[in-house]
Amino acid sequence: MTYMDQVIRESQRYYASVNNMYKVCTEECTLKGSDGLKYRVKPGTEIFISVYGLHKDPRYWSDPETFDPDRFSEERKHEINKMTFLPFGEGPRMCVGMRMGLLQMKCCLATLIKGYKLELSPKTKLPFKLLSFVFLTEAEGGIWVYLSKLR
Repeated sequence: MTYMDQVIRESQRYYASVNNMYKVCTEECTLKGSDGLKYRVKPGTEIFISVYGLHKDPRYWSDPETFDPDRFSEERKHEINKMTFLPFGEGPRMCVGMRMGLLQMKCCLATLIKGYKLELSPKTKLPFKLLSFVFLTEAEGGIWVYLSKLR
C-alpha cells in the first residue's frame, strides 16, 4: 500500500480538504514573516494559516503545480519540512480523527479500484476552479463522475 499512501498524501497536498486553519495563540511568541520582519504575537491573538497556500508554495515544494506522488516516497520524504504539510494540522490540537480519516480514504479507494470503473463526466468543469473562502475544499460546479461496476 506504499504507493496508495503516496497518492493519498499528494492528493491531500494538491487539494487540501481544509483550505484554511484558524488558531488562537496561547503564549507570547515571535513569528518571522516572509518579508523578513518579525512580529510579536500575544496570547489570544487569532492566527490564520492558508493550508492551500502553504501546500502550493514553491519555497517548500519543487514544482508545486504538478501532481507527483513520488515526492512522498521513502527516498524523497525526508525533503518535506514537517510544518509545510498540514492536511490534519499539527501539534497537540491536530485533527483527532486523522487515523480514522486515512483508514476510510484507503478503504474507499481500494474498494473503488478493485470493483469499479470511474469516468469523469463532461458535466465536470476542467480545470477545477476551487471556491474561495469555504472551510472545506470544493470545486465550483462539483466533480461529477460515472461509476460502473467491473465484471
